Amino acid sequence: QKMEGISVYPNPVREVLTISAQHGTADLLTIQVVDVFGKEVRNEVINSTSGNDFQLNVESLPQGIYLVKVSQSGRQPALLIMIKD
Repeated sequence: QKMEGISVYPNPVREVLTISAQHGTADLLTIQVVDVFGKEVRNEVINSTSGNDFQLNVESLPQGIYLVKVSQSGRQPALLIMIKD
């Protein structure tokens, strides 16, 4: 089953990326940020029951293009592109 209802903004981002999950997502979400070389640069596990929006500070990441992978057990992950300005 594919994960839907996930969005990231603003894009491009300078400091803080907001990951928004629509109602009905699992309690725990895993957020991975991967650079263009496939190296994982951030990995966070969040409790989505505490709210639908999660803020991820990406200020320390170098400028570039990243893949944001949002997953939960039993579902195909949502893959989103993030541009760090």
